[in-house]
Amino acid sequence: MKGTIVATWLETSRKLWGDAVTASIMNKVGWPEDKIFRPLEDVEDAKVKQMIDAIAAATGKNISDIWQAIGRDNVTTFAKNYPSFFSNKNLYTFLASLYDVHVEIVKRISGAKPPELIMTPISDKEAIFTYRSQRGMFDYFQGLLKGSAERFKENLKIDVLEKSTGFLKLKLAFQEPIVREKTYSLNKWL
Repeated sequence: MKGTIVATWLETSRKLWGDAVTASIMNKVGWPEDKIFRPLEDVEDAKVKQMIDAIAAATGKNISDIWQAIGRDNVTTFAKNYPSFFSNKNLYTFLASLYDVHVEIVKRISGAKPPELIMTPISDKEAIFTYRSQRGMFDYFQGLLKGSAERFKENLKIDVLEKSTGFLKLKLAFQEPIVREKTYSLNKWL
């Protein structure tokens, strides 16, 4: 994991469970309480797992609920830190743009391994959303979906169609019709 995302998760932990719980968790993982993660810093997946396990133990919640809470809240943090990513017109256009965002991340950050997110419309209000990742962080991803729906103030119905190691296929039903705009240079010129 890159330092940017781990720092975001710790910021969310402070917001949801407090500074004392987060400081305790950081100590259990072996990080100083005032550690500042560099954006390109590599953080071992095992340390992240240890961090989530410690949060679950400290809060009395299960790991799935912790990841979903972090995902849901991270949308607010990402919107604050990266407002241009949230300038889309609706939930569908935002989610459909995530593939392009992740392609840019891979190009710009050496060693980054974000999940592959592909949106395929199947009707005027439904789409299939596939998630592929070696890490299989399905609960976090579903928390992000719910947080995104809240951010765009839209109802989103999520049905799991297929789930296996590192792969999740969802059917999403949107409140608003799916609209994809495409601008052609020739039309602009005319």
